[in-house]
Amino acid sequence: MVKKIGRPFIGDYPISDYFGWRADPNKKGRQQYHYAVDFKCPIGTKIRALEDGEIVLAYRKRLGREGLWIVQKFFHNNIPHFAIYCHLSRLTVEYRKNGIPPYQKVAKGELIAYSGDTGNVTGPCLHLGVCKNNVIRTHYKINAIDPLKIMEGYAEIEFKKAKAHNLIPKNANRDDIITYEKISKILYRKDQLNV
Repeated sequence: MVKKIGRPFIGDYPISDYFGWRADPNKKGRQQYHYAVDFKCPIGTKIRALEDGEIVLAYRKRLGREGLWIVQKFFHNNIPHFAIYCHLSRLTVEYRKNGIPPYQKVAKGELIAYSGDTGNVTGPCLHLGVCKNNVIRTHYKINAIDPLKIMEGYAEIEFKKAKAHNLIPKNANRDDIITYEKISKILYRKDQLNV
């Protein structure tokens, strides 16, 4: 069985934007690929490290869409991954602009920041991106993966929600042809239509 990573907070918060294609929130009529998942959590929500790892970057990007943000390196199934936490209101880790070691060590579940609405946002949220096998000096969109696929519990929550709204067959299970990507797209469209 594949090991799952932790969650960036305690509890469940609704997803305001899924990983993948979406309507660009800043340019009407334009599509944009979203390389992360946005959780709609109030300003000041405690944000926690997904796994044991190291903080390699933590700062406010000068021209920034991301606002106040953190990059954490961790290992998942023996493969290096980077988690990107954006739009934060306050950090509890050291500011690091250069990405040069030594890095600050953090434990899974350790408080690293508070959620916010800094940078280019439509409201308070946590923008969580994950990429694997990446060098942090390259853009994090390279090798980006959907965090929900490897995070404890969320794929199951979304699957149950889709079943409850009759968006997928009642007898479907997670191993059926219906992929998680299809479920998230169906739910995203439903949320956009407020069905």
